[in-house]
Amino acid sequence: MSRQRRAGSPTVISPIADRISTILRDRCLVQVSGLSKGSGFFAAPGFVITCAHVAGSEKGRRVTITGPQGEAEATVQWASQPPAVAGSIWPYPDLAIVELEGGPHSHECAYVEQAYPILGTQMHVYGHSGVYVKDHLDVKPALTTYGGLHGLYGDKVLQLDAGELPAGMSGGPVLDLSTGVVRAIAKTQRTPKAAMGGLAIPLKAIRGMDPALYRRLWRAHDLYHAEDSLWLRSIDAMHTIGVSGLEHSAGRALRRLLASLPERDEHRAAWTVVAGPQTGTPDTPLLDYRDVVDELGELFLESDDALPRAVAYAADLARDGDEPHAAGLRQWVLQVSGQRRHAGEATARLAEAPTAPHVVSLMAELTPASTDHSLVRLNVWRHLSNGESVPVHLGSTPTTPHRAWLDLQSLLPKELDEVGGSKRRVMVEVFAALGLMNENLADWRLWPSAGWSALGRRYAVVLRDVERRYDRRVLGVWQTRWDSLATEPVGTALTPVDCADRAHEEHEGLIEADPMLGALALAASPFKSPTRSALEVALPAGVPVLLWPRRQCQSCPSAGGTGCPGADFLQGLAEELRGTPLDELPERVRELRSAAAKPDAADHCGRDLVVVWDNPYRQPPPMRRALDDDAPLEEVDPVHDRMAALPGQWRPA
Repeated sequence: MSRQRRAGSPTVISPIADRISTILRDRCLVQVSGLSKGSGFFAAPGFVITCAHVAGSEKGRRVTITGPQGEAEATVQWASQPPAVAGSIWPYPDLAIVELEGGPHSHECAYVEQAYPILGTQMHVYGHSGVYVKDHLDVKPALTTYGGLHGLYGDKVLQLDAGELPAGMSGGPVLDLSTGVVRAIAKTQRTPKAAMGGLAIPLKAIRGMDPALYRRLWRAHDLYHAEDSLWLRSIDAMHTIGVSGLEHSAGRALRRLLASLPERDEHRAAWTVVAGPQTGTPDTPLLDYRDVVDELGELFLESDDALPRAVAYAADLARDGDEPHAAGLRQWVLQVSGQRRHAGEATARLAEAPTAPHVVSLMAELTPASTDHSLVRLNVWRHLSNGESVPVHLGSTPTTPHRAWLDLQSLLPKELDEVGGSKRRVMVEVFAALGLMNENLADWRLWPSAGWSALGRRYAVVLRDVERRYDRRVLGVWQTRWDSLATEPVGTALTPVDCADRAHEEHEGLIEADPMLGALALAASPFKSPTRSALEVALPAGVPVLLWPRRQCQSCPSAGGTGCPGADFLQGLAEELRGTPLDELPERVRELRSAAAKPDAADHCGRDLVVVWDNPYRQPPPMRRALDDDAPLEEVDPVHDRMAALPGQWRPA
């Protein structure tokens, strides 16, 4: 990603950067004596940020802070967990928040931003070390260069190249010399007793902490830095650009306004409105308004002709917020946009929310990664109202279907919340091979706080055939059947299939004899009755709609009885779908599932109802399927894709 600020890589520290470095060292740096001895810094009045392996991981633990104003007692308010094996490296993020007792506090505080630095930026690290005086820790600086993000047990830490980070410097602030802001916390040296740099923890890592404490810390920081100070004047004198292309002074003014807003939890949805549904999901939680501004600033550079994202976000808050907070935001928006010649666009946004493509469904595909389908790759997209599909998750390595289902279950709640939650109907479309279609998707319970709530009653959930998506031969008849089915209500077009044990040839004769046949209703589960042969014929024959209950008739022939109680299901389903258009079928099935959950509705046709609703014109990008290898799947270039080679065949939903 590209940062929205300019930064150089000076070989000599500028006088302004040196001045800020001195303020950090003399007025904000502290020594922390807790589980061990190390460093920390004042990030807000009364708050010190340090490493968990320095302060200790137990909430409520007492520590001693030694700083510019002498010693003070403090308490660990939050810390990340210790390693499972004593003596090993502390796991990510290895951070702790320590709060001083008493107050008010008159110490100075460092100016902090959570964005990553630019590659090659010079960084100044301050901490305490006993390298030169045994049994005594003195303040020690280290001049390093940011070498990029380093993977540590699957998480992102900053790699610092060159400079010495000896024991005692852990928890010390890492100052970005190009912008004058603290961006990270020193964690460890790379090699003991060697001047080879080390690792630092990005400050956005503390978003994993308690949200209430997080907001208290950062709101105190932003309100503190709303006042004039030598540090802030020095930053402004460096003439660098902050997040979303704003001057640092304008960004600080915005954060001051945001720090006074009432707390809320819908930050991801607000972020998506500004960033657009085409944009991927932030890799860290959004706990407060300032996080939205920071993440918007992490996106690619904006055109000078566009309203800055941070200004657009502030305009949305002003338009939808309550007074007196909205008045301050409105004034800020008009002032900043006027300076950038965007007053007209800002005024329009303050009056009315812009329209943009919205997410209409989440598409998940279990792409076969082995010839016997024992391994799959999970791919997930957001499908937009303009027909575009934006990847959310592309499986990098093959996994078992069971693991893929679990991964999808963990991903869906967050994604559904981000793209609209209960405010907008979002469909869930799952592409799977026939052998995986018995997964009870509609009954997934994904919300721990509402264990009674099933996915298929909250959202329209449909199955789709992953095999014919990649079979060019079936495309023409698949489209023909879909187009024919779209001309009449689904209920009147349903062809019933009872539980009689029929050979595949008989079902093929039925289906292939009628190229307009578009919908089958199976009397019982194809995984528990002879109706499976009908499903096995219908999918490769391009039948786009199939419905069945996830149960077996208790007295059907395969269970040793006679007759077919599934006939009641077939009749009831045809009645319920008699006036349902093809495009409305997924939502109608959701309604039937909900109706079946009512008291005294045990025999309702919506109970355990499964629907294959496979629109040939509604597709995410095809994936290149490399079987039996570990190469990640790639989206196929539509120009060269075998499906796109058929002119005029593909169109957006």
